Amino acid sequence: MARRLASTGAVGCDTGDMIVVHRFFRKVFGDARRLVDDVAEGDRERAGAVGRFTREIAGSLHAHHQGEDLMLWDRLSDRAPKCAAHVERMRAQHAAIAERLVELERVTPAWEASASDDDRARLRVALDDVLAALAVHLGDEEASILPVAGPVFTQKEWDQLGAHARAQVPVSRLLVQLGMILDSFPDDERDAWFTTTFPAPLRLLYGVLGRPRYEAEMRKLHGTG
Repeated sequence: MARRLASTGAVGCDTGDMIVVHRFFRKVFGDARRLVDDVAEGDRERAGAVGRFTREIAGSLHAHHQGEDLMLWDRLSDRAPKCAAHVERMRAQHAAIAERLVELERVTPAWEASASDDDRARLRVALDDVLAALAVHLGDEEASILPVAGPVFTQKEWDQLGAHARAQVPVSRLLVQLGMILDSFPDDERDAWFTTTFPAPLRLLYGVLGRPRYEAEMRKLHGTG
């Protein structure tokens, strides 16, 4: 991925980071669905790890959509009136996904506590509903919104979306979530994105602290360590 544009006041921005975020959500919710099936009935320790992962990614998706609701839709409607119908569709899709996330967050703790097949079945349905809604929404946003937003937002304005989402993540989870994002990349794109997006000191910090912590969590999550 090319280096992002400078955060100046000039109109025109690189919206490629949204593709990165969408790829992350596609991967982690798909992972969560498979992980739920992989937990043995009664294994509350593993169910707890998978449940925490599921609740964390649900919170991240909520924060991502909240930022768009607060900082994207009204501005886009004002600056690109022909996009108004697309914006209203995005609002409706966000509302539908929010309802599904509420249900997901409602049923997850029961399965964490019991690891029972009955509670797993309810969690499966909730995750399937979120995945189905995301399958529609993410592609629609990439096709209908990003090409319009790029020419009418400044880079500084666009960067506020990412800053809002990151501000909702506990500091202790930032490097772990970076690991999740990196692992959502194809192998032949990962290193280039990492190098062009982050300065050397942060890359070093991730290598020393973040990656080992992330890998340890993934081993526990997948039941391999």
